[in-house]
Amino acid sequence: MNISAADAKRLGQRRAQPTKAPGELLAVWVRGKLTNGKNQSQAWQLKAWGRYKRDWREQVLYALLLVDWRRGTVAAEVPKRIVFRAWCFNKLDSDGLALALAPVRDALMQAGVIHEDADRAGHEFVYQPCEIAKASTHQGVEIRVSLR
Repeated sequence: MNISAADAKRLGQRRAQPTKAPGELLAVWVRGKLTNGKNQSQAWQLKAWGRYKRDWREQVLYALLLVDWRRGTVAAEVPKRIVFRAWCFNKLDSDGLALALAPVRDALMQAGVIHEDADRAGHEFVYQPCEIAKASTHQGVEIRVSLR
């Protein structure tokens, strides 16, 4: 069996997924660098923000495939509590963290975990920033979903 280095790395990601706590619908780890778009230059916002959003959506959807999430497991309209534990070098403030995780919320809608991310939808979004050492490779976000 021939397998590329990229494929081997992806196979290792399945093993690195967190386990669901009792009552949780979903627990998933997505590796990546979080960036607060408000603190970037206008040129970055125009050129790289779209790529940043696309990359995060793709990574979240891939991670959901790794944990065997299926659309319709629980109706997307049912109110849920979504906890984002963001691991990054510099602790982001609350509005910066929400902006950095906006593509992640969009991916949850695209995958059918939630139907809408507006306040009127009844979902509760909790952001927990966690600062890590610069030498660490543990950058990314842990997403945990449970019923409200």
